[in-house]
Amino acid sequence: MICVISIYHNPKCSKSRKTLEILRKKKKKPKVIHYLIEAPKDFEIIRIANMLNKKVSEIVRLKDISIEHESLLLSMDNYSISKWLSDNPKYIERPIVINHKKNKAVICRPPEKVLEVL
Repeated sequence: MICVISIYHNPKCSKSRKTLEILRKKKKKPKVIHYLIEAPKDFEIIRIANMLNKKVSEIVRLKDISIEHESLLLSMDNYSISKWLSDNPKYIERPIVINHKKNKAVICRPPEKVLEVL
């Protein structure tokens, strides 16, 4: 069976846990990707950004990085940022839910935004 919904999940994040809870209450069985353990490849990050209709720089969790890193990142191209995020997945904004059937994704902040892709 092909997975229709995936969630890039961090179990330590309350927003991520709440999003997963909403999915399960809606009777969805998402593929749970623990991205801190199983980091997405650079090309996957670019694909996710495209499904979000965002630049790769817009899915960086800026509140967790220093001003110096932020300035450096914002001067990089999409591919370079995606490579950096693949090597440093803790800086990927979370949670991200993908509906593969609709080819659409959403950053679930707040968690209820998950409803946009269902």
